[in-house]
Amino acid sequence: MANPKSPALTVVAVGPRCSIEVPSARAAALSVYLRQHGITSDTPEPSSSGVENITLHRGADVQRVQALLDAWTRSLAKDT
Repeated sequence: MANPKSPALTVVAVGPRCSIEVPSARAAALSVYLRQHGITSDTPEPSSSGVENITLHRGADVQRVQALLDAWTRSLAKDT
């Protein structure tokens, strides 16, 4: 995530559902971080492509989730 070549994490809306694609190595940690900040989601779905999908529960505030993603990404960058 701290790698400048990594794509930014964004909330993707498809109809009424929103999700986040995240590298597999970070999916569990991001899911915990979101729960700690009151964002509920399904368990990350593993993928053989190295990217997991975290589906947010209905009613998630997309702007708030995006702000949390941005803060989480910045905190990872500081740790490296």
